[in-house]
Amino acid sequence: MDRSTLRVVGACLALLASLVFAGCTLGYEQLPTYRYRLTVEVATPEGVRSGSGVIEVHTWQAGPQTIPSPGAIRTRENGEAIVIDLGPQGTVFALMRAGNFMDWPGSVARSLIPPVKGDTYKVRRAEIAAITAIRGVREVPPTFASGSNQLQNWPDLVRFADRSRPETIRWIGPLPNGRIHPSQMAIRRVTFEIVDTPVTRRINRQLPWLRDAVGETRLPTDLDRAGLDPFIPPLSTFDFTRNIDR
Repeated sequence: MDRSTLRVVGACLALLASLVFAGCTLGYEQLPTYRYRLTVEVATPEGVRSGSGVIEVHTWQAGPQTIPSPGAIRTRENGEAIVIDLGPQGTVFALMRAGNFMDWPGSVARSLIPPVKGDTYKVRRAEIAAITAIRGVREVPPTFASGSNQLQNWPDLVRFADRSRPETIRWIGPLPNGRIHPSQMAIRRVTFEIVDTPVTRRINRQLPWLRDAVGETRLPTDLDRAGLDPFIPPLSTFDFTRNIDR
């Protein structure tokens, strides 16, 4: 597909997400909201650097009589990409997506709890209860089993040659099997911790084009991801910042 077609696809995905969210109040019940601190550690030639941010997850569940998907879960997140200061090497950003797993920020906690079996409607509630009961810092595994598939479970890591120009974005990782990117950077560890602190809001100062209505149109439609999964939804501001109130 050409760039204009991919832009249309991206716009349609964003519209679909907003319509799904709008429908959350129709036949859906809100479950407990939780906040967590996500910390991403990056190995560099100068040593390990890290950044963290607090993300808030709102969850809704369809009632047992809802058609066509009783018990279905919908999530919406408040938060933003993690900013990691590398000192002389600049800044990298851990996006609010993991490959083509767009709902990753609202689902990553499920990889940290034991599998729950039983009635779908009760299982989802039990999962939220288990997530909110997590105490202390937990390591996030790099992949997450979903049915017969292994989903990427670490966020995409990117940098900009010029942070004022979104078209200069470059993908760094994560690379499979702990391989090092040619830039000599790699995600070393990702951790999760349930917290009761304010949602992080600072990325607009790092990436001023996020406040520009046409800034998103300057993002490349895709990233060169070292031959990994070729079907990755187009980049958007949704990968950098999300706000349930907008």
